[in-house]
This record gives sequence, C-alpha cells and structure tokens, in this order.
Amino acid sequence: MRIQKETSLEDMLDTYRRTYANSRSIQAIRSRQIWTSTAAAAAAGFATWTIQALRNGDPLVSALPIALVVATVASVSVFFVYRWWYDRAVARHAKRIVAEQFEKLKSRHFEIEAGPESIRVRQDGMEVTHGWADLEKVTDTGDALELSFRTALLVVRRKDFASENDRTEFLEFTKAKTS
Repeated sequence: MRIQKETSLEDMLDTYRRTYANSRSIQAIRSRQIWTSTAAAAAAGFATWTIQALRNGDPLVSALPIALVVATVASVSVFFVYRWWYDRAVARHAKRIVAEQFEKLKSRHFEIEAGPESIRVRQDGMEVTHGWADLEKVTDTGDALELSFRTALLVVRRKDFASENDRTEFLEFTKAKTS
C-alpha cells in the first residue's frame, strides 16, 4: 500500500506537537521542571515571609501560619503561570526550529509505503524504514492516524488518503501489525 502526500509547515508542526504530547520522557522533563519551580517558589515565599516576620520582632509561632499561606499561594501561582509559560516557550522554539528545517526541504512530497515487513517513508532521496516489530500502537484521532513506533511517531492525515476506503484499509492493515 502506497500513500503519496504533500506536507506543509502546519503539518510538520502538528506532528511535533503530537510527539511532544505523547512522549513520556518529554512529559517527565516538563513535569520535573514545573514541580521544581513550584517547590522553589514555595520555599522562597516561606523563607522570605518568616525572615521578614522575625526581623520585625514577630514571634515565630504567629509568623509560621502566615508564612505557610504565603508559600502555598506563591507555589500555586507559579505552578499555573510557569506551566502556561513553559508550554508556550517550547511551542515557540519548536515553531522556529521546524520552520527553519522546512525551508531547507527541496521537496515537500512524501511517499509512505506499507509492506509486509516494514513501513517506509521517502522524501528528498532519504528513506526511513520502521519494522512492524517496533510498532507499539496505532491511534485513530479522527483527523489522522498516529503510528507510534519505539523511536518515532508517523502521522498520516485523513487528507493524505485517496478515499475513505483506502484509509480504513490502511488502518486495519496497521492495527493487525500491532498484535
């Protein structure tokens, strides 16, 4: 089965976003950075409030409950704001990188060929082959089929198929390879 398609910058960005969202290692890094920043904000809020209260001569017993409230508010604020900022910054950097690579493409034409042993993707004289043994799952997202291999994500969009029958045939063929 062979699929020929033209790609666009938006298609490449969408593939990157899907990879980012589905990658356990990327999500672990994201989570660790966000929680570290949240903990640092909580510690800084707590320490700042406690030190300031002690400088003013307030007893430690009365300063601690307020310091805990300040630390909690600071950490919750940082958690939500930093998470939003982090995702936005990563998306902005990804867009620049993908756009830079997209401009270098000689051809925007891709060919995907699903054979009995593997699936091949060809473009610009380069060929990447993924064996079916490396296929972890096939997901039908409605607008695309996501083939998750151990080392890559291949996204075949609904618009890339000549007909709905071809899409269904490809979906059934690839799903059979996961079992």
